[in-house]
Amino acid sequence: MNYFGTDGIRGEVFKDLDYNLALICGNAIGRRANKIIIGRDTRLSGKILSEAFCLGANLAGASVVDIGVATTPCVSYLTKLHNFSYGIVISASHNPPKYNGIKVFNNLGKKLTQSDEEAIEQDFNNMITNYASSAKTTKSPRLINDYIKFLLNSSTNLAGINVCVDCANGASKNIAKKVFKTLNANVLYTGIGSGKNINKECGATFQDNIINFTKKHNADIGFAFDGDADRIIMVDSLGKLYSGDNILLGLSEQFNAKKVVGTTFSNLGLQKTLEQKNIEFIRADVGDKWVALKMEESKAIIGGEQSGHIILPGLPTGDGLYVALQMCNFYKKNKSLKSLEFKEYPQVIKNVSVKNKQIINSKNFTNALNKITLNFNGRIIVRPSGTENKIRVMVEYLDKVTSENTANKIVELIKQEQSLCAE
Repeated sequence: MNYFGTDGIRGEVFKDLDYNLALICGNAIGRRANKIIIGRDTRLSGKILSEAFCLGANLAGASVVDIGVATTPCVSYLTKLHNFSYGIVISASHNPPKYNGIKVFNNLGKKLTQSDEEAIEQDFNNMITNYASSAKTTKSPRLINDYIKFLLNSSTNLAGINVCVDCANGASKNIAKKVFKTLNANVLYTGIGSGKNINKECGATFQDNIINFTKKHNADIGFAFDGDADRIIMVDSLGKLYSGDNILLGLSEQFNAKKVVGTTFSNLGLQKTLEQKNIEFIRADVGDKWVALKMEESKAIIGGEQSGHIILPGLPTGDGLYVALQMCNFYKKNKSLKSLEFKEYPQVIKNVSVKNKQIINSKNFTNALNKITLNFNGRIIVRPSGTENKIRVMVEYLDKVTSENTANKIVELIKQEQSLCAE
């Protein structure tokens, strides 16, 4: 495929993703749909890309309901609830402001299969211009209230809990304020500024902001979302960070789960802790799409990634705000987050910027990596990023020094291979 990656279409605005691409994408999806719902995060480029997509869909004969700024899980939920043919989110999730993307959900609110994406791409060069169509785009932000009701019904009253929330200058700020206020939580917010600073030194990918903010205000618990709020990280009153692995451990208790789905990056300590509780731990490929698929196959009710994409009953995609409410309920019940902790195996994760992610498939690199992994009594994962020009390296071993040294060796191999390819 030329356009779709691991999470829809994504790229630098007006370079990789422009008005024309959004137009033809809308057109290709519009010919397969009767009714589409679309939302966007707060990026400055979101409105023009959304308008382009809507025009393309209208020309193909599909009507579109535009709910404006909304989170990715909100669009996913409303797609299924109101029987839309497709749900669209104009967002680049955790990426910097200069990027944007087009996420696509099917009528069940689930991310598309690769075969679906390939079929859509085949029509990118065959645009329909049905000017006689009566299809149009209507604005209906009030639909977001249906999603808010879902969140409210998932939680108990949160009076007495002091919470800090970092909205990453993104799509969650208005929804989060309404939900937490209705549930009577005492909340202080950061990251509620302009979309021109989305994910910039804030949010789930810039953890220092929520750590310092929560410590400063001595809150019971702190949460940070990414730009479209499908990801979450959590901290306690002392600023101790809890990853998606810790959250999964707590949620397994909250939902009385018999099975939990993680990924190849999930810490071995989580797996062993869950197994001690007679909970089956199942690993999926990295990416919330693959976690959701593995959950469906195994009939697990919760799953997620270490990075904070967590999927819970009632939604087929990660939802940071939904998870935050459940962890507030967990805190209210236990008066502490200590039971979320487990003995972690030292895990080193490094990202290497590259021009060509395929270099890790070369014979030279593969042979060198095999020599390192041979007789290595730990876990090593080397994979291309699905959304950036980076190679992800993860090494997990009994001691941190060995993990660090091994990861550094692999990073050097990648850099050497890149130099050889450049010659």
